[in-house]
Amino acid sequence: MISIIIPAKELNDYLFEVICTYKLNIKCDYEIIVVYDLASQECHDKFLTSFNNDDSITLILSPYNGRINALNCGFLHSKGDIIKCIDADDILLGEYFEKLEMIENYSAHCHNANLINNNNEIIGTYIFDSNILFKSYDYVLTNLKSPPRWVWSFNRKIAQKIFPIPPKLFAEDIWFSLIIKKYCDKIYHLNSSVYSYRQHVGGEWGGLKNFSHDIMTRRAKWNLTLIPVLLENKSLLGIVVDDIFSNIVNYYKVLLSNKSLSNILCAETTNYYKTKLFIIMYFPKTASLLIQLKWKFSHLIISYTNYYYKIRKLKIY
Repeated sequence: MISIIIPAKELNDYLFEVICTYKLNIKCDYEIIVVYDLASQECHDKFLTSFNNDDSITLILSPYNGRINALNCGFLHSKGDIIKCIDADDILLGEYFEKLEMIENYSAHCHNANLINNNNEIIGTYIFDSNILFKSYDYVLTNLKSPPRWVWSFNRKIAQKIFPIPPKLFAEDIWFSLIIKKYCDKIYHLNSSVYSYRQHVGGEWGGLKNFSHDIMTRRAKWNLTLIPVLLENKSLLGIVVDDIFSNIVNYYKVLLSNKSLSNILCAETTNYYKTKLFIIMYFPKTASLLIQLKWKFSHLIISYTNYYYKIRKLKIY
């Protein structure tokens, strides 16, 4: 069974329609757990009337506000062999469920996504970073590689490592990424867009392709708050030395400083990060184009690797 955990600020008509769509289209054994902070009486009654006698739908008023608390609460109530945490205004597409039988053989799974606007129009495509699949855990750790949390699903053994998510984390994406990379023996990548991510204008993270000054400084401040929490979990994350994040910390600090070539050149970080700083701080639109090229390259790399292993397996047998 798959447990789909949905943290929601509130119960609303859109979430109601999405759940009804899942009920019609999901053909496998599933449960949907919605953990919400608030609801109007009318909307609350609408959900209860429709789903109160449905064992596959669980509605939980969160005892504590916040997305991480909602995710932790949702997992405590879950029973599935596979855990999938998605957002309330996004859409998990039918093709994902068609692949469940295949991905059950792996500890964790990830996928690509369509980027959509409020009118459900596709405005882009997100491709999972192939470096997370093919490079070492130390690379993912030191560079804080963190795809969005909704790209992942994982078995219960891995879920018991992920949960409870440390409540002091500002965002859970990096926690999912690090735990999965460290503890999974096999990660299956579904090289298809089986998820629609709704990119809101003015969203807190600013959009996946936005490298404007305001957005980058906001992200830098938030990401710097992650470091102390990760260091509090050294044993679980396999952190040996406290300065393991020094390169990326110094990168964030330059983002928060005045735009200056001397600040970039004198930064105590790697040449890769210095180049990245120069492009983002002076040519943010170019950075947006480069990330799209990177996603396309990742798509090709993953496609080639999957094809190679498929051919190799055929030759072996």
